[in-house]
Amino acid sequence: MSSNDVDEEDVVSGNIPRALDEHKRLEVVAIKPLAKAGNLKAFVSVRFGEVIVHDLKIVQQPGQQPWVSLPQREYEKDGQKKYAAIVELTEPLRRDVSRLVLVA
Repeated sequence: MSSNDVDEEDVVSGNIPRALDEHKRLEVVAIKPLAKAGNLKAFVSVRFGEVIVHDLKIVQQPGQQPWVSLPQREYEKDGQKKYAAIVELTEPLRRDVSRLVLVA
């Protein structure tokens, strides 16, 4: 068994190898503020362990708190603009990413 393999006993006992824990780290690697872009305030790149996701957006509508939008693609269906997620995160991870981005 390699150091990255996890067996059922490790999961039950909580002995998850350190290498796997390191992959959970989050880091803002780039922020590109935008001027005069309406509600869109910045583009952000975030590292999830060994993966970097680009094009997260910081959005702030007038009179509201800023929020983070994950990357999405635009398409047209029945003559209307629609959006589909490129990256989906669990709700706890999404909250962590939003907090991290908004304080960076």
